[in-house]
Amino acid sequence: MHTSTTLGRWLMAVVFLLGMTGTAQAQRIVTLVLNMASTADTTSTMDFIEVRGAADPDGNGFVAPYTINALGDVIDWSSASTIEPVNIGGDYWAVTGPVNNDLKLMFKFWSQQTQNPPIGEGWEADPNPVLEPGTNDTTLTVHFFESQREYRGASGDRGEYDWRPYRVPGGDSVAVWFRVFANTEGAVGKYTRTDADQLLVAGDPMGGASQLQWGANSGVKLQREATDKSKPGYDIFSGVGYYSAAAIGQTQAYKFITNNGGVGWEDGISDRTFTVPAQDTTLHWVYFANTKPLGELPTTAFVTFNVDLTPLQAIGVFDAGRGDSLMVKGEFNGWGCSETTPFERCLLEKVPGEVTYEGYIDITRLPETVLPYKYFLAFNIEAAQQEFGVDIIPSGWEEPYTT
Repeated sequence: MHTSTTLGRWLMAVVFLLGMTGTAQAQRIVTLVLNMASTADTTSTMDFIEVRGAADPDGNGFVAPYTINALGDVIDWSSASTIEPVNIGGDYWAVTGPVNNDLKLMFKFWSQQTQNPPIGEGWEADPNPVLEPGTNDTTLTVHFFESQREYRGASGDRGEYDWRPYRVPGGDSVAVWFRVFANTEGAVGKYTRTDADQLLVAGDPMGGASQLQWGANSGVKLQREATDKSKPGYDIFSGVGYYSAAAIGQTQAYKFITNNGGVGWEDGISDRTFTVPAQDTTLHWVYFANTKPLGELPTTAFVTFNVDLTPLQAIGVFDAGRGDSLMVKGEFNGWGCSETTPFERCLLEKVPGEVTYEGYIDITRLPETVLPYKYFLAFNIEAAQQEFGVDIIPSGWEEPYTT
């Protein structure tokens, strides 16, 4: 189970800590803001985001897990981390809370949704951002998620922490990012799932303050986010429209259209609208014509893993009393369970009164997907070395090598 550190909890704790004198280590308030519009898939406002990483308290190197404040919040490279942003509207996520002044933090954002297929990554691309020690409260600039997979023709590191998927406007211009998933019931006959597809956003020109126009060939052209037809980004189109200062505060009416030799407007819905903001923003993705996506969708199933360890316990190879544990590792959890801080999606628990170990794991995949996996004995290395009088403990993987 994740220990949720919500924005509200941190803010209330900040008020409490500010009222304390002489009892807590000097702390500052840090705010991180994340934008998920740059992921290689659609992200729900209910998806799970976490800040993971390590701390360097004295200049002698990064360590994890590490408690970063008097509240007991922990930063780690696993689910043991308790720094969890919450959605604050649309594509935006934020977390605010105290951090000990003398700590240097290395971190990156981790997304449960992007770890699930068909993306299968979870982590942002390297390198890891670093927050230097300090005494002043700080709010880092908005950070767009850096997908490891293809996004708009590129993958991996995008450069600076404050990179943008669009050109930063000059002068008094404001940038607005549009995004639509095109392969829906409302796009049948208008969207072909071929490289020839063209999507645009058309709308009220607002007396010239907006780049949009009510026309099939004069709107803002959107770009496909992936070239691989098997990836979600193939059906996601996005692009930027620019507004002059005169448009700020006005209501922009618009719709998405396809233009594949014939104009395909979003039918059955009223014009979409938003209020032009005073600063750059992204509009949360939508389904074309607000209709259901086509194609087979992933299904979530609860899988029970059950292992009898009687033979290994009988000869003393496995001993829970010694601190040994049993895990299941596979494609569904990235083969990445830590032997020191097991993820809840891999650790199997002993069934009371029995010699078997079980784990219930929810797995989301397309039906009939074949998933490789293997059981792993996580030995308490130091205790096993002392018990058996050896320096090297065998690997805990099942034999043979095949999964």
